[in-house]
Amino acid sequence: MTQTPHTICRCLYYFSFMQYRDYYESRLDTVKTYIEDNRIDKFKAIFKIITKKPLAERAGIKYQRFLYLIKKPGSMTCAEIDSIARSIKVDYLLMETLIENQLAEYKRHKQVDHLLSSLLSSSSKGS
Repeated sequence: MTQTPHTICRCLYYFSFMQYRDYYESRLDTVKTYIEDNRIDKFKAIFKIITKKPLAERAGIKYQRFLYLIKKPGSMTCAEIDSIARSIKVDYLLMETLIENQLAEYKRHKQVDHLLSSLLSSSSKGS
């Protein structure tokens, strides 16, 4: 049986897809290990290891919504947290902890910004 260029091209595509899938699976395993070992402490730190779009697809969340959830994790529903946790194969409570840590960081930054702005406004009034 002779192989046409089209058949060869299709085979190469299939093998490259399989390599990508295996690569992505190993990245997910790395993220899972890091979360369980507390080496990742915030939700956004996950995306230093894996890309956003495949995780969004895997979790069944539209990409634009997923980007919004990364910026504002307090907007996540329980179902979205659960689907992301299942995609990474970690416990729901671990994922919830990552999100709470990120929200606490945002709150600290907001308090510091408010304090700095009030200090700057009071110093400019004194001059």
